[in-house]
Amino acid sequence: MAGFAPVRASDAERERALRELRDHYAAGRLDHEELEERAALATRASSRGDLRALLWDLPAGRRARSAGFVARADRALLRTHLRAWLCFSLALAAAWALAGEGAFWPAIIIVPWGAVLAGHAWCSRAARRFIRRLLGQPARPPRRFLRH
Repeated sequence: MAGFAPVRASDAERERALRELRDHYAAGRLDHEELEERAALATRASSRGDLRALLWDLPAGRRARSAGFVARADRALLRTHLRAWLCFSLALAAAWALAGEGAFWPAIIIVPWGAVLAGHAWCSRAARRFIRRLLGQPARPPRRFLRH
């Protein structure tokens, strides 16, 4: 069985590990010598596994794990909501087309549900931005759809 290649650590991940080590030092879980030793190893860490090894015996950040779970669950719910709206809208439009021409009666359901979906997407985006700020992660740059 082939082994997995370690995932390279970024500078931001090294900084996050150093911040966690300093927090554990401030909480009294590490003495000064151990902090210095682990900080030196963190600055030289080349993989995420190396960083995890430095923190394995310290209590994990429950806040970060919970926030990550909430963000993943929210994205999954938003995708499910979008798929349900799309499938149901297509089914209603197909029923309208099969029934014959006339006023587009499926709009009575499609438009309000679409507005609720747009609100869900907007609130999800705001919640993910709030979670990133709460965890001290940098804000993502705006996406550019048109290139100049």
